[in-house]
This record gives sequence, C-alpha cells and structure tokens, in this order.
Amino acid sequence: MSTTMTRPKTRKQRDKREQEMDRAVLIALRDSPQTFRTVRGLAQEIGAHEEEIRAAIGRNRQEVKRLSIPTQDGDSVYFLADRGLTFRDRLAVAKQYVLKSVP
Repeated sequence: MSTTMTRPKTRKQRDKREQEMDRAVLIALRDSPQTFRTVRGLAQEIGAHEEEIRAAIGRNRQEVKRLSIPTQDGDSVYFLADRGLTFRDRLAVAKQYVLKSVP
C-alpha cells in the first residue's frame, strides 16, 4: 500500500476509505518486525496522511494501544494489544522512563 490515495468525496467513499485505512494500519502493525510504531512511520509505510493514521488508530482503540512513554522526539508510539510486550520491550520502556526521570 505504498501509493498515496486521494481524499474521498462521498460518504460511501469515505466509509470505504476508513475501512481500508483501518485494515492497512492493523496489517502494518501486525507485520512489522518492530513492536512499536509511530504515526509518522506508519504514514510513510502506508502512503497516507498522518491525520488518517491517527483517525484509524482512534477507531481501533481496542486493538491498538499507545505506549505511555513517547520517543525522544516526543512522538507517541503505538503497538497491537494482542501482540503483547515481551520482556525486552518492557525493559526498553523502563529504561526510557528512568532516563526521562533523571535530571
């Protein structure tokens, strides 16, 4: 899905576009070798606008979770809830938390 899609004009086109975007985001999160993904990274991979990715994440709050600690750039990080966090993932999150809390 690397082609940039045009914005839909009718309600039916918009609904179809939202369904396609939801599916694309979930597939990108599921098939990624990285557990955590940013909106920017998902948008680049899918070929969509960041607003569309944020909307798709919002529509899929049961499946897509936000990590409590952002990247060093301040970007929110998302992952699939059913994919879970490995010990290594949890360790990385703990490390980021400690580094942020140290002055």
